Amino acid sequence: MSVRRLAAIVVFDVVGYSRMMAEDEDGTHSALKAHRTELDPILLNHGGRIVKGTGDGLLVEVPSAVEAVKASIEAQRLMTERNAVFPEGRRMQFRIEHLCTAVPEHHEPQIMPVMCGGLAMASLLSVDLDLTGRDAPTCR
Repeated sequence: MSVRRLAAIVVFDVVGYSRMMAEDEDGTHSALKAHRTELDPILLNHGGRIVKGTGDGLLVEVPSAVEAVKASIEAQRLMTERNAVFPEGRRMQFRIEHLCTAVPEHHEPQIMPVMCGGLAMASLLSVDLDLTGRDAPTCR
């Protein structure tokens, strides 16, 4: 018997990250790590689970659409405050998308198919439960 639960899926990614990395790889990587030390707790405090970190992005599962929106607003407010000390070309702005209400059908240790509106997303997402976000995503 499979276990199902409803959740909101939120995707974060940094606008202009490739340009910023080309200009200053070490500084960009350090700044993102510093931002994540304050961003990740916001997501977790709203019930979020960081499913995957992708260099400049995050895939987050949140058990409530309302909490997903609250976390996103709080994250944008945080980044507005943090960006105030950086010159315009070095500010990290997160593009945040609320994809859908998701229904994970079953959970094996490394694989979680995410269903959106009754249709499977393009593929099974390989899930690494390491919350550090250091690993790149893989899809099947």
